Formats: sequence, structure tokens, C-alpha cells
Amino acid sequence: MGFARGSATAFCLASLACACSLGLDGFSSSAATADGDAGAPDATADASADASEGDSGIDAPKTGCNLGAPFGAPASIASLNTPDNDELWPRLTPDELTMVLATARSPNAFGLYITKRASRDAPFDPPHYMTNVNQPGAFDADPMITANGLTFFFQSDRTGDQALYWSKRASLTDEFPAPAPLTGVNTTAREVQPFLTADGVELYFSRYIPPGATEVAQIHRAVALGTGFGTAEEVLELASPEENWLPTPSANRLTMYFSSKRTGGQGDHDIWVSRRASVTSPWSMPTVVTELNSPGLDASGWLSVDECRLYFHSRRDGATTSDLYVAEKPR
Repeated sequence: MGFARGSATAFCLASLACACSLGLDGFSSSAATADGDAGAPDATADASADASEGDSGIDAPKTGCNLGAPFGAPASIASLNTPDNDELWPRLTPDELTMVLATARSPNAFGLYITKRASRDAPFDPPHYMTNVNQPGAFDADPMITANGLTFFFQSDRTGDQALYWSKRASLTDEFPAPAPLTGVNTTAREVQPFLTADGVELYFSRYIPPGATEVAQIHRAVALGTGFGTAEEVLELASPEENWLPTPSANRLTMYFSSKRTGGQGDHDIWVSRRASVTSPWSMPTVVTELNSPGLDASGWLSVDECRLYFHSRRDGATTSDLYVAEKPR
């Protein structure tokens, strides 16, 4: 399923306070320079060293749940779900108090929104339309916010083909400014669904390959370097002839949830998981997360730092629009 604007319409209907090597402190203070180019992200040498030494730089999760157990039944995020609009692509900050998502709220059209809540048990506030980031008439989607809440990634077709963009604000009380293309990563292919790991070392995203009528989304990874990202490469261990998208890595980079139409699911995009022993090890053969999937679309979104909760969107139970859910592992 593609995410060009026309097919997106069909889709809608049918940490960790680590010093991030990229956006947490490394991006320039303003997203766009005078010539409208974001420039190269400023990745630190420490992050590159972590990647090369096979250490994620983040400790194993301190968890209050049984990580070996299945997730419990998905719960609707009722404070955000509506009967008439799609709510899509939930991505959160490590404290789980700020979420970015894509939806529509009158009087604004479908686009990128941000919302907050006072505690993990509290309802979310009404989503706030990100005026400076959205472009009327464009398909702006796949939002992702970094751990400190200051840098924002997303995809847009505002200049034609879908490509990745980013924006950085100076403080949590500021609006995100106008975005700029993520140079060094975008190509002539379609790039969507960016996810920067909590330590800023890896940028995962989906790229449609080969470009053209037979293109299929596959997960790619670009490693942070001192002056930006290295050349993105396909994550072959997660590939299949069918579509694979929405990479959702754990904070320590050892677990990867994603969505796929591969054989073994329930027919539409289903949520799968893969793991690896270290950040330099290959990913394991993906396995389907049976307890989260439905006959409809199920799309991974964000994994809590302790790996106990997975946020996702789904079009299940005969619904014609997608809603947001969270599932939690038992204690």
C-alpha cells in the first residue's frame, strides 16, 4: 500500500535523556537556513563510537512487566479517537506525556498534530494543529518527535514525491518552525516513516524500491556520522517480497517492531517483531505479534522505554477509519 496522496486517501478510508548524536542537541537551532536547506545534521563522535563498538549507549530496560509474556488486549486511546476521522502514527516522548500523530480536527484538514497529557493515566488534550510544519494541500504524515521533544521528523509530498523533512524548536514552549528536507537521506525514490533511535545513532525509515510501478516499501537504516547520516542501506533481515514499513525500534536498539503484509499474518498489514543480541548483530527472523493483530490494518507506532507498552493504530472490528491503541504486557 503506497502513501502517495491519492492512495493515502484510500488508506484513511478503507532517551533517555541521552545526549542524542543528532537532533537532541546536534541540529542547528533553526530548521531552515537562508537558502531553505536544513544542512547536515551534526552527529557527535561519541555516537559513532557507540555504533562501531556494538554498544547502544543505553542500558537494558528497567521494566515492571514480564517482557517474555504476550501483550494484553489493546485498549483504545479514547481521548484521541473519533468516529469520523483517522488517527494515525502515534509517536511519543520517553515519559509518554507528549504524542505526535496525524489526524484531522475541524477547522483544519488532515495533517500533523501534537498533544500532551498530565500523567500516563490522564487523558490526552485535544490535538494541536502544527501550523508551521503542515503545508495546505500536501500530504504531511508519519510524524516522529525526538526524546527531548525539540526535533521533529515527518514525510511530505509537498514538492512532488514523498520525502523526509525535519524541524527543530528552541524550547518546549515554542511552536515548531517551518521544516526543511532531510538532506543526505532523500533520493529520487519515496522515503517515508522516519524513526530516529533514542540515542540518535540510527535513522530507520521506509523507502519504496525499486522506484516505479512495481515499487514495494522496505525498511532502511542510515547511521549518524559527524556531519550527518551515512548512506542508507536496506535492512535485509527484515525484508520480504511484500511491503514492510513503520520501523519501531526499542530505546536500546535491540528490538524492532514493524508492520508487514508478509505471509503469516491476518491478511492486511500486521505487526511483527525482530530482535538482535547487540547493535552490530543481525536482526532475527521476524515473528508475528499475534495478540495485537486483527483482520484489518495494524500499524506499529511507538514502544515505551521499558518495552512494556506498544502504541499503534488499527482499523479493526469492521471500522472504516483507524484509531489509536495501546497494549501493555502483564506485570
